[in-house]
Amino acid sequence: RKLKNMKKLILTLLASSLMFSIAHAENFMIGIKAGYADLEGSVTMDNDYSTQSKSVSGVGGAIFAEAKLGDLPISLGLEYVPFKAKIGIDGNSADSTGIVDDVYTAYVAAHKSTDFGSLYAKAGYTTGEVDVTSDYVTTTITSHDDELQGIVVGLGAQIDLDNPIIDLVRIEVTGTQFEKMNITTTSNGGVDEDKRSGDAQLITATIGLAKKF
Repeated sequence: RKLKNMKKLILTLLASSLMFSIAHAENFMIGIKAGYADLEGSVTMDNDYSTQSKSVSGVGGAIFAEAKLGDLPISLGLEYVPFKAKIGIDGNSADSTGIVDDVYTAYVAAHKSTDFGSLYAKAGYTTGEVDVTSDYVTTTITSHDDELQGIVVGLGAQIDLDNPIIDLVRIEVTGTQFEKMNITTTSNGGVDEDKRSGDAQLITATIGLAKKF
């Protein structure tokens, strides 16, 4: 719990630094991005169930704001995913499903100027809210982690445009390693208890459009 609180503090500090940078910077941007996402996860049971894995892919998107730190080739950014995601693994009577919402990512990006714009690398911290429900009426969720947290890294190319509406295009690939989540369920009227832990990795490939201010 102390580790999670520390990570939430880091996320808050990064987001506050971004807001301060936007308020005082001459170069910040707001944009949207969309593309392909692939999520691979596994769940380990503590009883007689073996480890189960599943991969889910689809399209997704995010809204982002980013501010450059003065003359440094460094920028601070904050992303928000305005969609809910359903995650779950089928296979036995103790299955449960998680609904992920309010996903934020605070990140730092380092840029290298090029003839067309810049190349950049980014690293940050992702957090989101999780609501877990049982897939079976005979299974009851007794406790679960309510936060999804992870570390994200990425590489991208930024192409500057001569356009009065859109100032740049970004092509980006990111990878996120989420921390383990723990879920405890009971079945058969509370007689059988099942404790499970799961983790996941997310890969995204996106194209973004942004406007500078």
